[in-house]
Amino acid sequence: MYLITGGCGYIGSHIAYQILKENKNSKIIILDNLSTGVLGNIKNIEKFFNVSIKFYKGDIRNRTLVKKILNQNKVTTLIHLAGMKSISESLIKLEDYYECNVKGSIVLLSEIFKSGVNNILFSSSATVYGSKNKTPYREDMLTYPESPYAISKKITEELLKSYSLKYKNSSIAILRYFNPIGLSPSGILKLSHKSDHNNLIPNLIRAFKEKEVKVEIYGNDYDTKDGTCVRDYIHIDDLVEGHTRALKYISNRNGFYIWNLGSQKGYSVLEVVNSFEKILKKKISKEISPRRNGDLDKFWSNCNKAKKQLNWKARKNLLHMLQDTWKYNNK
Repeated sequence: MYLITGGCGYIGSHIAYQILKENKNSKIIILDNLSTGVLGNIKNIEKFFNVSIKFYKGDIRNRTLVKKILNQNKVTTLIHLAGMKSISESLIKLEDYYECNVKGSIVLLSEIFKSGVNNILFSSSATVYGSKNKTPYREDMLTYPESPYAISKKITEELLKSYSLKYKNSSIAILRYFNPIGLSPSGILKLSHKSDHNNLIPNLIRAFKEKEVKVEIYGNDYDTKDGTCVRDYIHIDDLVEGHTRALKYISNRNGFYIWNLGSQKGYSVLEVVNSFEKILKKKISKEISPRRNGDLDKFWSNCNKAKKQLNWKARKNLLHMLQDTWKYNNK
């Protein structure tokens, strides 16, 4: 039985869908406070597979609720996705980020391990590598997190590492995401717009649909070929496949593992915008805004470790990611 925290979110709902796609008899529990998640996505998954997903509305910081969930259900695997997720926002609301991401993980994980759940998958972030590392980022590099968001991810990684030393029979996977975009071809999962005002892809869609909206490009003076940030974008389907491969890997071996999940390619913001314009066959209004605090010039992944150990690699290119985002968000 899987417990997915933040399971109504973009990544969480795709993971729930994929788990059931691979095995319709899988049992899933979701804990989500719905601050950014979309409950409708879970309802659509239930209808699509004709299954029931147990949902608890609440926060991972609520120890009483976490205990209740674990007492009422025979959880065997935790997929921990819940948390606040904006670099720039974390610089302003740093206390909130530590309270939610760090304290929440401490509460959740302490109860998880006490209950005997040993299979843990944690969604970390490529931001833990920081600007001191040269691209492409590898898992064996030292980490230099530079924002409260990145630091909160790294603290949770270290917390899980400590638990792995205490509980020798534990199996823990840390997945360091790069930039997931795209949508499942199922057409039943939609993007949430509750807290994505700084995210490029939802803004591109909004700028196309609403004439007065312009896509903000945060900085055009970075040390890149066109002056805009370069990022490693990965299709959500590839990212989710990385999760299911990691879960299978740790299911029959104990230990603490870290894998990057990315496309191993860097695309600039302008490249993404131009590619989206080609798909839509229309120009989108753009506006250059000041750099956001915490944004790095460029980074992308080295995923050789995941390829070797998980037999996994990203298969979809930028065009696939953007086409699927547009096509399946408008079904």
